[in-house]
Amino acid sequence: HVDPAIGAADDARRALTYRPGAALARRIRLRDGTCRHPGCTVSADNCDIDHCRPFDHADPQRGGHTTECNLMCLCRRHHRFKTFSGWIYDLAPDGTLVVVTPDGSTMLTRPSGPLAAYRREQARAEQDAWDVQQARNPEPDTADGDLLSEPTYWARRAARHRAERARADRSGPDRANPDGTRPPIGRWWDRNKPVVGRAEEQVHQLLDEILHPPPF
Repeated sequence: HVDPAIGAADDARRALTYRPGAALARRIRLRDGTCRHPGCTVSADNCDIDHCRPFDHADPQRGGHTTECNLMCLCRRHHRFKTFSGWIYDLAPDGTLVVVTPDGSTMLTRPSGPLAAYRREQARAEQDAWDVQQARNPEPDTADGDLLSEPTYWARRAARHRAERARADRSGPDRANPDGTRPPIGRWWDRNKPVVGRAEEQVHQLLDEILHPPPF
């Protein structure tokens, strides 16, 4: 079983030694598949495992560690070419290699082994799952890049009531169409129309008699 996580076989103590352990060497071969020099197809099983950043034999702590993100497969010919040429090799943690020639030209190669293929497939699956989730519940972006909080139940309820009140203003009992007919009464007005009870009518009548008594 091979853990697909990047750096799963790294060891802090072994990182300061020149030769990688068997488990780490196997991971590098499974990741790269072939020699990583651009255009070379020599099988990884027939390649050397080389440090992208040279191992510092005088002081290993200074860099060039023996870890997955600093190791790659190179056939013997391209291993020697890398050592003695002025080409620059830059290895990313996922195994992507960028090679810069002395005239400034840039070449990029990606690992082709089964471990790298599995990682790419997992990344695609995660991206597809994220795209599906975003399609179901997209982030509420605004034009200026700020995020708006998702409307709550009360915000949606208030918006619905505002819309119903606006319709009621256009179709209330005091409104009339140009031809004299009355538009239908909206649900909001029907639920919220003023209601005058019998007791309230009696109070109004009594107050009217007290404040405005008859002349006799």
